[in-house]
Amino acid sequence: MIKKEYYRLEELSKRFDVTFDEIRYWVEVEELNLSFFVNNKKFIVGGWQNEKGFIGFCIGSYRGLVSVSSVSKPLKRSSNLYGAS
Repeated sequence: MIKKEYYRLEELSKRFDVTFDEIRYWVEVEELNLSFFVNNKKFIVGGWQNEKGFIGFCIGSYRGLVSVSSVSKPLKRSSNLYGAS
């Protein structure tokens, strides 16, 4: 298997003879990072204001990998972020 930035679920299953449930378990106990690819998805950037609820600041789009973690990390501006003002 060649070294890559990420591997698809099917590649891991075939190469290491593991099931989806085993991979899911490793993600749940934080032994594997959960990442997925989004292709040019639009989103709203905003925040919560006390009595007004959610307020949108701008609309953007993103293409690239998204990683989900249980650890809170500050957001970093990405070169894949377009349309944000």
